[in-house]
Amino acid sequence: MNYKMIFKVLGYILLIIALGMVAPLIIAIINRQNDMIPFAITIMITTLIGFMLTRIKIVGNKIKIVCEGPVVAKKLFEYINNHPEIEDTISQSGYLKIYTTDLSNNFRKLGNLFLKSEIEPEVVSL
Repeated sequence: MNYKMIFKVLGYILLIIALGMVAPLIIAIINRQNDMIPFAITIMITTLIGFMLTRIKIVGNKIKIVCEGPVVAKKLFEYINNHPEIEDTISQSGYLKIYTTDLSNNFRKLGNLFLKSEIEPEVVSL
């Protein structure tokens, strides 16, 4: 029996179910219903389990869950080290420039809260 394919299909089914729960969550948030937090947690857990099931790798009798995050980070580090010309185009100062088309007090307030530092957004027109 092809367990890898079964796990992958089950994972995709869970991801589709989680996607189907997003619209009711949005309605619950709009209507400020009390069940929105448990609903959001259910969506996150379903998404996580579905994502993990699609990443399962079976080696012999052992099942491994492949996590691509560390692999991607390692390969990106190797790529940047092998291409020194990239260092000329990327910032080394860690400076963040934020552009927006509509600057409101709420934008600045939420940006400061999210980034945990003061932001100085620049207004641009498109």
